[in-house]
Amino acid sequence: MTLQELIYWFGYGLCHQLVERSFESGGLVFAVCARDTGIHIGFAAALIAAVGQFFWLRHKGRPVPGDLPTARVVAFLLILIAPMALDGASSYLGLRETTNLIRYVTGVFTGVACGSLLAPVLAAVSASTDLQSKAYSNPPSLICHLAGSLFISLLFYLVYPYLSQLSAFIAVAALLSMVISLNLLIFSVTIIKLRIERFSTWFFWSSAALVASLLELALFNLAHFLMLEVMLGTTNLFEGVISLF
Repeated sequence: MTLQELIYWFGYGLCHQLVERSFESGGLVFAVCARDTGIHIGFAAALIAAVGQFFWLRHKGRPVPGDLPTARVVAFLLILIAPMALDGASSYLGLRETTNLIRYVTGVFTGVACGSLLAPVLAAVSASTDLQSKAYSNPPSLICHLAGSLFISLLFYLVYPYLSQLSAFIAVAALLSMVISLNLLIFSVTIIKLRIERFSTWFFWSSAALVASLLELALFNLAHFLMLEVMLGTTNLFEGVISLF
């Protein structure tokens, strides 16, 4: 398996992977399109910004929020998804042309919104958080969080051409951060009944979420393959399934 095939494996079941709509660096095309890359980078950036803010609060002796933000903040974060919806809908309907930069930026807004909403939910699993304290409870904390998230996302876009092949792997790591986080969320409401106190416990559940994520990606790849290639009769079923693994 070549590096390009390895990169593509992570996004095969999630994206159309059109080369003209994807970023490329060091000879490697990213695993997913520019819009999906923006979503994943924005999501990962929001998690990084949230972790940084939580550590800062703990350093200052303040409670680390473990509750969802207020309804007003949630509504504001959901509005950030609108630019991607408008860009995608208007371009697919042929009303206007879009670019990979626009796809990336609107994807980032969506990823930041999703990551910002999921971060306090994941934080609530930790025994060190205050379940009575709402995330982004005041305008400065929300502004700092969003500014940090958008800065990280912008920084990646500015430097990815200079990072050569590493950029494609960073994008894959961002993709995995989203899938792993969703699995941790599922674990927290179905399996993990007690709040986690030890790092070793966090490591165990994070590792389990990683394994689950890789298995899910493999299943998505198989489903994509069955829907597109086998139905079109372009390849042999057995050979195609083996090639996915």
